[in-house]
Amino acid sequence: MIKINLPNPNEMSIPSFFAQMRIAIKAAEKSYEEMMKVKDPEGDSDYPYILWRLPDILMNRIEETEIDPTDEDFQKLSLEIVSD
Repeated sequence: MIKINLPNPNEMSIPSFFAQMRIAIKAAEKSYEEMMKVKDPEGDSDYPYILWRLPDILMNRIEETEIDPTDEDFQKLSLEIVSD
């Protein structure tokens, strides 16, 4: 599994956010390409997949109570590329 933390838009200017997001997406794309190099498309049905992940603390709050979608915790997302 490869985890890429996405930039928090509340911690930087808007132009910096977009610059950091481009870097994060490019890193995710390169990681995916590297994972695919070792996969055998003919014999391996276990291709990588991508997930959005919220922080565990936020997931617990979603399950327990109503939450405020403007909460700072919503700004802490990560992208995971997983291969079982």
